[in-house]
Amino acid sequence: MKDKVLAIIVTRNNSALLQNFINSLEAKSAGFPYHLIIADNTSTDPKHLKLLDKLSSKYEVMTCENDRVEGTFDSVSAKFVEDYKYFFFMHDDTLIHKDDWLKVYVDRINSGFCEKDISNTDIGRYPIGRVAGCHQPYRNFTSCRGIELYSLFLKEALSIYEKELIIYKYGDQDRSLWTQECLKANGGIWNVKKFKEIEDTELYNKLCEKLNQQLRYPDEGVAPKDKYPPNKCWNKLFLLSEFFNSAMPLIKEFRTVGLSGEGFLEQIDKFDLPWGNDYIAHLGTPHMRKWLGVKFSTTGEELTKKLYANDFTFLTKCNKLITDYFK
Repeated sequence: MKDKVLAIIVTRNNSALLQNFINSLEAKSAGFPYHLIIADNTSTDPKHLKLLDKLSSKYEVMTCENDRVEGTFDSVSAKFVEDYKYFFFMHDDTLIHKDDWLKVYVDRINSGFCEKDISNTDIGRYPIGRVAGCHQPYRNFTSCRGIELYSLFLKEALSIYEKELIIYKYGDQDRSLWTQECLKANGGIWNVKKFKEIEDTELYNKLCEKLNQQLRYPDEGVAPKDKYPPNKCWNKLFLLSEFFNSAMPLIKEFRTVGLSGEGFLEQIDKFDLPWGNDYIAHLGTPHMRKWLGVKFSTTGEELTKKLYANDFTFLTKCNKLITDYFK
């Protein structure tokens, strides 16, 4: 097993985003050895394909099926799960803006840090298996720090798996570092494709029933909608998979911690601050888009269009705002 990180970035049909990421990667020292895989979800744009061909002379480029990003994280990491001590996951709308961006994650995962909420509990004695850039404080299924925050759908889903938690910490999957042991115990990265593979089984039908009871809104499906169409349960299963990546490691006795602090709750700490982006910024997070929208005097919706319009000049302006803020 290599004492280094396998870093996986997923991309598709946006050469400006990918080049912006690569530029930032090459400008900053990681501070810890890593191997990068660029996992391309079957791009069709000629400019993007040309860039991938150019990058393949320096980095490993893998072509994957066009599916959800988390599914690609799972399929690529599964190929190498025995080979690396750590695994790091990123989207292509990512900017590295400080040196030692990977070292701080590795240091955190080996730090033994423990939040006050769990310091005197059995959970506090679990090893750290996962570090998330964006993360919440510990919460139960109905509240967090006195704020109503419901996740009863998770409790009900866990009951089907005969698993039980009283509290847990939610950590975003993007820009997360996992130990090999935690990733293997988790069964890889949970994603909607894992539920697609058991479609129409008894387990699948029970999960859909529980989710529809707790989440009483029409299911709009998720992209690509030829695989995950509306009026099924894919949007809700996608949400469940996001929470499973925080809950299942804890059930297997691995803790999730944040890169810094004890947790951030938007309802308390504001929705439009670029928190959790101290070393590596993910332009696509809702609160980052809101923050950038304020800076550009535009709406979050218009800002999103600009971010994904293959406009390298606009991305450069975003880079400056972010690096200036985190100096």
